Amino acid sequence: MSDTDLALRLARYLAETGADGAVEVFDIKRIHGGASRETYRFKARMGGEVHSLILRRDPVSSLIETERAVEFNAYRAFHGTKVPVPRPIALELTGEWLDRPFFIMEEIQNAQVGSVLAPDPYAPHAQAIGEQFWSILGEIAKSDHALAALRDGLEAPAPEAAHLRALDHWEKVIDEDEIAPQPIVRAAIRYLRRNPPSPAQRISVVHGDYRTGNFLHDGAGRITAILDWEMAHLGDPLEDLAWALDPLWAHHNPERPAGTLPRAEAIKIWERASGLVAQPAALTWWSLFAMVKGAAIWISSLREFHDGTNTDPVMVFSGLYCLSFHNRLIAATLAPDVPVVSEPPAEPERTLCVLGQLLMGQIAPQLEGSYAQGSASTIGIMLLAAGVEAERAVDVRVKENAEMRAVLTKAAETISPGDHGFLSFHEALTLAARGQDSSYRLSELDAANAGLRRLIIDLQAYLETHALPDKKELEGTLWRVLKNSAERRSITLPI
Repeated sequence: MSDTDLALRLARYLAETGADGAVEVFDIKRIHGGASRETYRFKARMGGEVHSLILRRDPVSSLIETERAVEFNAYRAFHGTKVPVPRPIALELTGEWLDRPFFIMEEIQNAQVGSVLAPDPYAPHAQAIGEQFWSILGEIAKSDHALAALRDGLEAPAPEAAHLRALDHWEKVIDEDEIAPQPIVRAAIRYLRRNPPSPAQRISVVHGDYRTGNFLHDGAGRITAILDWEMAHLGDPLEDLAWALDPLWAHHNPERPAGTLPRAEAIKIWERASGLVAQPAALTWWSLFAMVKGAAIWISSLREFHDGTNTDPVMVFSGLYCLSFHNRLIAATLAPDVPVVSEPPAEPERTLCVLGQLLMGQIAPQLEGSYAQGSASTIGIMLLAAGVEAERAVDVRVKENAEMRAVLTKAAETISPGDHGFLSFHEALTLAARGQDSSYRLSELDAANAGLRRLIIDLQAYLETHALPDKKELEGTLWRVLKNSAERRSITLPI
C-alpha cells in the first residue's frame, strides 16, 4: 500500500467513525523502528483543526507476536496518570480499513528518542532523565488504577507462579522459532527452573519492554511519554526492573543502566517510587531471565527474517547482534570463572565494508524520511559486520566443531551406557566424537555444528543431574567451549 493510498484510507476511516465533516490526511511518513508494529506519523485536518497523530498498524509478521488491544488499553489505562503516555484515540481490530488491525494515538510534539547505540544519549541531562525514568517505572509497578483497568483483559498469575508463567512463555517462543540449537540459552533456562525466585511481592502491570529507546524526552531533561506497550501483561514488577537494567540497554556502560544513573541509585529510586524492595536474590533471577527473554525475542526476529515474513533490516540486526550480546552475557553469568580464548580479530572483507560505509556515511543521510534513513543505516551496519563474518565464518565453525568433538570424546570416555540409562545417548556421543568435517562449505559446517550443539545440550543437562568422578572438570571444559564459541561469534558494531 502506497503512502498516498494509506492517507486516503485513513481519511475515510476517520470520517466514517466519528469525525465531524470531511477529513484530510497529509504529511504521512513511516518512522524507523517499531519491529512489532508499522509506525507512521501523519496530520489530519478535521473540523477545521489540524491534528498530529501516530498510526500503529500490525505488520504481516512482527518481531514478537502481540495483541494490539493490549497496547491500546495500556495507553488508555495510564493516560492522565503520573506515567506519561500519548492520548489513545481509536482502535480498529479488523482489516476492513487498512488491511490489518491498527490503532491511532496523538503525537507528542517536540520530542526525541535516545538511540540505544549512542554512547551518551541524554548528556547533559542524564541525571534528570534517570531520576524520572526509574521513578516512572516504579509508578507503573505501584499503579492500582492501571492494574484494575487492565485486569479484565489480562490474566493475573499467582505471586508464586509469575516467574514460571514468564519463563514458560519465552521458552515456548524459543522452541518454536530457533533456527540453530542454543546450548547457552538452554543452560540458562534449566538454571532458572532449578533456582526459582521468591514469590512476587505484588502482581502489577508489567510494561514488558521498558528501556532506553522506548520513551520520548524533550531534549531539556524531561520525559514526555513512555511508548511501546505491546508486551504489557500482569506479573512480577521485578521483570521490568531487570529488563531496564540489562546491559544491552546501557549504552556501552553497564555501570550506568539505560545511559542514566549508577545502578545502585537507579534501584533505590525505583524502590522509593514503587514501595517495593529489589531483593538481591530475586533481582538476580529476573536479570538472568531478562537475558533469556531477550534471546527469545532475537531468535524470533531472526526466524521471521530467515523465513521472509518480515524483512525489515532491524529484524536481522536484532537476530545477530543482540543474540550474540546476550549469549556472551549469559555465559559470563553462569560460568564467570571460566576463561575465554583470546584471538586476533579477523581482517574484514573489503568490498562489503566499503559498501557498508557508503550506505551509512553517504547514502542514508541523503534519503528522505526517518524510516528510509534508519533502514539504510541499519543495512550499512550489518554489511560492515558481514565483512568481518565473511572472513572468519569457516574458521570459527571448524574450531567450534573440533572443540565440541573433543569434549564429547571426553564425555564418551567418562559416561558408560549404564550411567545414562539408554544406549543411544552414549552411541551418539561416541559417533560425534569420532567424526570430522569432510567439507568446508559453510552450510555443511553449520549442519554438523547443529548436531554437535544438540548433543552438548543433552550432555550439559545430564551432568547437571548426575554425579561423576570428573564432573567438575567436564563441566568446566563444556563452558570453556561454549564461551569460546560465543566470543568468536560476537559482533562488534562498527560505529
